[in-house]
Amino acid sequence: MPSLRELCFNQNIVGDGVVEAFSKNLSSNLPLEKFVFSGNASRKDIGDDFASIIKSCPNLRHLDLSYSGLGDEEMKAVIDALKFVPHLKSLNLSGCKLTQISMTYLCEKLSCIHELVSLSLENNIDIGAEGVKALAEGLHKVPRLESLSLHDVNRNTDSAKETSRVIYTSLGQAFAHCPRLTRLDMSANLLHQGKFVGDCIKMAPKLISLDLSGNAFQDEGVESLAEVLPCLQGLSELSLNRNYITCNGLTSLCESYKELEARSRRSCGFTEEKLHKCYVSLKEDTFKLLMTSAHAHSSLEGIYLSQTAIPKGTDPQDYPRLRLIGQYK
Repeated sequence: MPSLRELCFNQNIVGDGVVEAFSKNLSSNLPLEKFVFSGNASRKDIGDDFASIIKSCPNLRHLDLSYSGLGDEEMKAVIDALKFVPHLKSLNLSGCKLTQISMTYLCEKLSCIHELVSLSLENNIDIGAEGVKALAEGLHKVPRLESLSLHDVNRNTDSAKETSRVIYTSLGQAFAHCPRLTRLDMSANLLHQGKFVGDCIKMAPKLISLDLSGNAFQDEGVESLAEVLPCLQGLSELSLNRNYITCNGLTSLCESYKELEARSRRSCGFTEEKLHKCYVSLKEDTFKLLMTSAHAHSSLEGIYLSQTAIPKGTDPQDYPRLRLIGQYK
């Protein structure tokens, strides 16, 4: 297969046999640039087969082993093999049952793939705070990183304050060395103590998309974010669904956005980029407060009220200055 550039076995039932057969019949220098083996259950000793494939593909740019059930033991062989693909741009290890052990080892090897642009580790619920901290300590080795997904990598709520502090603080320190970071997903991690979020996010001033949904933080979280929002002049999409934010928090956010807009207009390098989507879930009893403070939100193009119950008899057309965009009930 001298001209093969992409090979995808996404959600097949062929399973391990394909990986084993493919790994044993590869030429030593296959021009493969994209390999996807997502959504396939794997046996416990398949890590070496994946490693053989990686070693035979020095031009590999995109590697997706998500939801393959590898686990820490098998992932070690895969991570070791990354030194053979120095031009790798995208690495997806989501849903692989990884823990802090794999994050520590990946941290040690990230310098081998210093051109990495996208890293996805979502749905590895056992990574936890210490695993995120271990990963963060190695992110300076991938300064070209633009996209990082850490969706649902923590389920520990035993010491919520300490967990939140460790994750937000360690990532904030790491982001100082990732100047190109534009997309960050930290959703569904139950980081209840949102007061740490601002200090973390301000270290990634180039963000375009930020997802902090499902962290169960209250107004102090969004107020912490509002303090640093003026620093994020390129931010165009912000998701705060499934938190415990009231209209007081939303108002703080929108007032901060107005400051951001004014600052952009005053700057010499004025940009047309602006926050045009804000996704927020509100409690029913705060909706009327939102309506009465609509003037504070008029600069947004849309507030997406997903999973928000609008009181019976309310007509959104009565509030023309607040443009409510679909997805409300």
